[in-house]
Amino acid sequence: MAPGKSNTEDLKSNKLFDVSHVTALVTGGGTGIGLMITQALVANGAKVYITSRREEVLKKTEEEHNQGSGQIIPLQGDIRYAFYSMTSRRYFV
Repeated sequence: MAPGKSNTEDLKSNKLFDVSHVTALVTGGGTGIGLMITQALVANGAKVYITSRREEVLKKTEEEHNQGSGQIIPLQGDIRYAFYSMTSRRYFV
């Protein structure tokens, strides 16, 4: 095979979308776009930590969508004021 060309087997959907080696953190992973991202990752094998300020949303999401080859791990928290400073290389809350 010529350099830079992919093997056809590598382009099959079960390999192309396999994220079983991925661990992800989805903020707002219990509702809206965050929930859709969570569902797609879990369905394709990822371990997904989801955060929300509302515990009931986390529990409902875990119960309803923890299917497929991946895993949802809920974490209650509020990240609105957390950030990382590249200058001082520190996290601030």
